[in-house]
Amino acid sequence: GAFGPVIPFVPTNLLAETNMGQNFSNDIELYQAYVSFNEIWGSKWSLKIGRQEIVRGTEFLLGDNDFYDGISHDGAMPTWNAEKFSLDIFYTRPLQSPDAVFVGTPPPVIPDHQSINFYGAYLDWNRYESGLGWAAYALYYDDGTQVVVHSPRAFWTLGGGVDRNVTDKAGIFFNAELAYQTGEFNVGPGLGDTGDIKAMGF
Repeated sequence: GAFGPVIPFVPTNLLAETNMGQNFSNDIELYQAYVSFNEIWGSKWSLKIGRQEIVRGTEFLLGDNDFYDGISHDGAMPTWNAEKFSLDIFYTRPLQSPDAVFVGTPPPVIPDHQSINFYGAYLDWNRYESGLGWAAYALYYDDGTQVVVHSPRAFWTLGGGVDRNVTDKAGIFFNAELAYQTGEFNVGPGLGDTGDIKAMGF
């Protein structure tokens, strides 16, 4: 029409998948595309920039969603690969507006340039001779979008895990992980109306 392509009215797509091609009847989307630098200037640092999977541990919180279409992240991840451990630090942006907001017709889309940011650090300690290994992580999710309704929320996820891999070793195989979340989310009409986020998973 006179105001551009027709966007199907599917509320979930409008808020979560606005930047994907399916709104415009495109069937091809980019899942991973990144540039990787290893042993930068002879150091133990490596760097991956672009759209990438972040799969760590048991995929309790950071995985590629094996049973669906997969999960990839747009961002940068430097990694320190020491002899006894590896440390990943990452910054990604799960959503970058413009987003679709219906404020009357036409036009159906108003750029607002709001975003969601996801930060994290993941420490993975190398296995001991017994096959025991452990990991710890800190993740911060910051959703500042205020589209349609005020919905900002921000929370930390702190956790860790321990496991024992008994491949070629005698003993018990086990895997345990614990995560705790704390933060705030918007509960009222004003941006200052907040409630607490408290959650734990094991």
